[in-house]
Amino acid sequence: GYSVMINHGDFFTIYEPVENITIKENDKVRANQVLGTMVLNLEGTPELLFSIYKNDKKLDPEKWLYKK
Repeated sequence: GYSVMINHGDFFTIYEPVENITIKENDKVRANQVLGTMVLNLEGTPELLFSIYKNDKKLDPEKWLYKK
């Protein structure tokens, strides 16, 4: 799979591994927009690594996820 990195000003997010990417470089994206398809792990389960940074400092992504 590939990685998708989105610039949010001082912040950026990384989603990986992703395939069938639906956006291209320099596209503007919005909340809940599909970026691509998650890759299946060895057990056949979709698995996504989500990272968030402020400048060069890695942050805890759990604090940024929307909880239903």
